[in-house]
Amino acid sequence: MKGSAVRLVAFLLSLALLFFCQPTVVLQYSTGGELSQYERDNLKLFEERYPHIKIRPVKLPVFSMSQHDSYVTYLSAGEGSVDVFAIDVIWLAEFAQSGFIAPLDAYFNTKEREIYLPRLLSAGIYQEKLYGIPGVADIGLLYVNQKLLEKKKIKIKQKASWEFYLGLKLKDIYPLALQAGPSESLICNLLEFFPAEVELLDDLGQSLQQQKKEWLFALKWLQKAVEVSHKRALNHSEKESSADFLAQKSLFLRNWPYFLGELRQAGMKINEDFLLLPLPEKPTIGGWYLVVNENSPHKEEAALFLKFMTGQEIQMRNFTQRYARGEPVGLPSLSEIYENKELQKEFPELIAVQQSLEKARARFITPRYYEYSRILLRQIRSFLMGKEKAEIILDKLKDEIEKRSYSSWENL
Repeated sequence: MKGSAVRLVAFLLSLALLFFCQPTVVLQYSTGGELSQYERDNLKLFEERYPHIKIRPVKLPVFSMSQHDSYVTYLSAGEGSVDVFAIDVIWLAEFAQSGFIAPLDAYFNTKEREIYLPRLLSAGIYQEKLYGIPGVADIGLLYVNQKLLEKKKIKIKQKASWEFYLGLKLKDIYPLALQAGPSESLICNLLEFFPAEVELLDDLGQSLQQQKKEWLFALKWLQKAVEVSHKRALNHSEKESSADFLAQKSLFLRNWPYFLGELRQAGMKINEDFLLLPLPEKPTIGGWYLVVNENSPHKEEAALFLKFMTGQEIQMRNFTQRYARGEPVGLPSLSEIYENKELQKEFPELIAVQQSLEKARARFITPRYYEYSRILLRQIRSFLMGKEKAEIILDKLKDEIEKRSYSSWENL
């Protein structure tokens, strides 16, 4: 008996030594710009939980397109020193096709995947393989100035259409502030005018050819939205459109969830100062996904880091602390947070966001999206500025996309 006890103690000691004496693994983690103190605290929490893994943040350019180019240059050289990246969801197919990022199927079982909102998780899948994990929920939402609504004596119908919102006759203000400036948000705005019952084809060329009616429908309403803004939207990014909404120049605003934090900072309360509604059609999925470098020598540890950073503990912490303080952060990507009745009472916006997430759709899932988006921006802007009719623009788009499909990526 005494011998058994000694062996048990020795066994437990050996396990402890095995755990605490593991060689330290250093994971390099790259995201845009400087990490906030709160994000650094999250990294510290991970290191405390897993003392054999240290996280070293790597600074890259803040602007989305510059960050894309930095990643492509680095990863094309087969570098493996940076293990984990935060990438824009629209780059995921390109990076997966190029062999830059690793499939995560072996590290995330079915139960581990089920915690994420299905629409968001599906945007991290390319050719039936999981490549990216959503850390936040980023989709288009409709903000309503409640005070102006009451002042104008306007009642919003259940499931109101774009025809209702853009057809309102208003004095001194315009109906909808949105983003029609030369940025990716313009494409997101356009896709949010597509009929909800239509599933966009992943292949842009096929969509332009087979869904021409739907493209014309979306372009018509986007043009209408620009016209009723007195063409202000043509020069608007999120910043300018949000400023118009806050200055009570527009009754409605299409924007991302981060704007909820700005409203909270401004002391505005949901259902008192503003309303939050789903868009009439399907909102566009945006946001940043965590991925693992295909050349990383520490894929298992990197996957563990992804699980922790996108898991319940960190997301609940981010939401109940950072978001509650009014910081402009993304909303959670986990189903259980939206279904939490106590949180719904404290943050009623969760209900509207959840309704939107249930019907959200991704942009075209293609390895050439980064290239195609610039073509789309150029042609759609040309249409909105009155240089070409919608039918001609679609024909030009289709021809240009077809030519690009047979040309080198570098020829753009």
